[in-house]
Amino acid sequence: MKYALFTLIALVSMPIMTGMAWRSEKLRGYLLSALIFATSLGDHGNIHFLSVETYRGPDRGFEVTLADLIAWSLSLAIVLRRPSRIAWVPYNTFLMVLYFGVAVLSAIDAPQGLLATFTLYKMVRGFVIYWTVVNVLRVGVPLKAVWRGIVVIGVVFAVYAVYQKYGQGIYRIPVTFDHSNTVPMFVNQVLPVLLAFGIAARWMSSKGSVASVGIALAMLMTVVMTFSRAGMVLSLMTILGVLLVANRKAGSIRVSIVSIVVVAGLGLGLMVTGRSIVERFMEAPEASHLAREEFNRAAKAMAQDNPLGVGINQFSYVLTNTPKYSDYIRIMAAEKQKGVCHEVYNLTAAEMGWIGLAVFVLVILRFLWHASFEAFRKSGFEGLLQAALAMGMAALHLSGFLEWVFRITPIFFLFLVCCGLSVGLADVSRLDRRARRVGKGGPGGREIEAAKVVGKGEADAGVVNDGPQAGTALPGRRITGEWVPVQDPAAPVSPATGMT
Repeated sequence: MKYALFTLIALVSMPIMTGMAWRSEKLRGYLLSALIFATSLGDHGNIHFLSVETYRGPDRGFEVTLADLIAWSLSLAIVLRRPSRIAWVPYNTFLMVLYFGVAVLSAIDAPQGLLATFTLYKMVRGFVIYWTVVNVLRVGVPLKAVWRGIVVIGVVFAVYAVYQKYGQGIYRIPVTFDHSNTVPMFVNQVLPVLLAFGIAARWMSSKGSVASVGIALAMLMTVVMTFSRAGMVLSLMTILGVLLVANRKAGSIRVSIVSIVVVAGLGLGLMVTGRSIVERFMEAPEASHLAREEFNRAAKAMAQDNPLGVGINQFSYVLTNTPKYSDYIRIMAAEKQKGVCHEVYNLTAAEMGWIGLAVFVLVILRFLWHASFEAFRKSGFEGLLQAALAMGMAALHLSGFLEWVFRITPIFFLFLVCCGLSVGLADVSRLDRRARRVGKGGPGGREIEAAKVVGKGEADAGVVNDGPQAGTALPGRRITGEWVPVQDPAAPVSPATGMT
């Protein structure tokens, strides 16, 4: 019954969402917000076809999520709307395809081919998510849509965390996920981005700025309620990193005031929760660390014995059914179905060999390099936003030395959303620079896209409009899809209308 209901909902909702995204930039923005939020739903927003629920590996079936439905709808809409504006092969595609190819090779001799196809299918879905986010930004969507999606995540997580902590009495809250350690790996990807919006987005009102900073601190408290040691440390590092970069790249009285407020909030939070945090660090069970080491040794043995690994999504199966490897597990030896290696890099090596690990590291580091490079070369809010995305990626990759949950769908999808944002924003910035070189645009009042001024000399990167002069924009302008006669970019701007 649930499959029939889901199919019916998908058949009805996808054409509606596609039509909405095709018709209006504003509606496209709301769908992008919904896509970002949908990644946070976990098992509350998915359905599995042909699943193996007893398996303890990362992927247990042919999964379809709400994020997939939205991404498929958006991708179809932008293909129909502005195919000439699409980057059909976006940044880093070659390495992503190479990584997928190594995964396919590892699956050829996998002991359980069905389990391997679950993950291969998810890789394809993940690329669609990434491709969609990049091109939605290129085709045209307000940057506020990104902010809105993260705000909803922050509010929902904070409310859910309080309910689980004080309403249900859960010591380490998992929010919408299966385990508390997943929460910081998800939150830390977008917490610095939301804080960057609140600190330095000039188009944001004072109320919006205060709300953004408050919700960012609430997300930090959500991480604290998980009592994940690494998660808390990385959350604090990303917040302090954003404050540092903001004061260097986008310094202003507002940035200084917000920075002081955030530091004061951190101090107040430490006073309230400091004792519990210290106890968590001091009283963490030694068995947890020892169990991680046992799984890591088993994973390294698999990588040494198999040039292409034991097969993608096969670690738990091979560990359970191969005494040579299961003998490494002592602390959790009583478990009939063995778990997953706790370090994502050793897990990747075990399942795809050292070659697979090398390609995986190249993929993620190239995205990190892209965001970091864009942050270094851009000034103002645009540079800060890229830096915040880079910090979120770095926090995730550092967590990978302790956790494997990069491989679960919510974390994986949100990572690709963030990569898409970084690449898409950089693409739009290049389109803007190209438009500046074009200049006035010729005689006869030729029209180009222009709209509201964001701030003097600062473009709101991340938005392009739907007009026929694809990819053009006046400097310092936020593109909304409105059309005005072309004028000199240096011409004065009306404070009432935002137009020249």
